[in-house]
Amino acid sequence: SCHINVDSESLLAKRTEQLIEALDDEKWEAVLSYCPIRECGARNQIATALNFRSFSDYQKAVQNLLANDADALKCVRSLFTGLYAEISE
Repeated sequence: SCHINVDSESLLAKRTEQLIEALDDEKWEAVLSYCPIRECGARNQIATALNFRSFSDYQKAVQNLLANDADALKCVRSLFTGLYAEISE
């Protein structure tokens, strides 16, 4: 028999503290890593605020940008240290 105990209150408090610190320090990449857009209900509102009709239109625009702008693609790949090299071998 295996028993796993998870202190969810402590985990939530720690994550909240990390998020507030990242927001205060304007570390937007950290904020996104704590709250990925794919997991939040705000993604359509964010896309609309960026003047896209839908999140799908936003995704298409990003795909188009990455397909046509080598510098943008290089920047995004740099966020995933080593991953591109690993999967393209």
